[in-house]
Amino acid sequence: MTDPLAITLVSLAINVLLGVIVMWANPRRLANRQFLGLIIVGSCWLVALAFSFTARSEGSFLFWVRITSIVGALVPIAFRLVRLAVLTPSVAMLDLLKRSRWQLGVFSFIAIYCLTEFYMEGVRFPADGVPDPIHGSLAVLFPLLFLGLAGHEIVQLIRGIRSSRGIRRYEL
Repeated sequence: MTDPLAITLVSLAINVLLGVIVMWANPRRLANRQFLGLIIVGSCWLVALAFSFTARSEGSFLFWVRITSIVGALVPIAFRLVRLAVLTPSVAMLDLLKRSRWQLGVFSFIAIYCLTEFYMEGVRFPADGVPDPIHGSLAVLFPLLFLGLAGHEIVQLIRGIRSSRGIRRYEL
């Protein structure tokens, strides 16, 4: 087992354990369920990352790197849902998703984009075994969109912390 794979699997175990502990504390609470969703997204990202480390063919590597990127783009949205669940605990899940329409739209664009050759064209397998991806002509688009989503959520989190009091502020 390679070092990156071992580290990824340990991280996955810690991630799942954390999700189980939080969910066990109060499974009916919306914020806990949204946190479990964040844990699931993080776990799926770690699993896809582990599969990309073990890929031995170009097709397999490209598939798993694309899946890793798509699932990674869900992380800011999962954070948003946790934040909204903490700030508005009486709101239904569907309402949280409605409040996240434009973020889900950006995610949909990212997901489709990651499946094209504009994102990644191929991969080189050098002698040392570390795959070297060949990025497409618009590869810079993914980090820009991801950082835009993440940056927006960080700003919203800071605003939420400043405007909240008591336990909600602590939870954020």
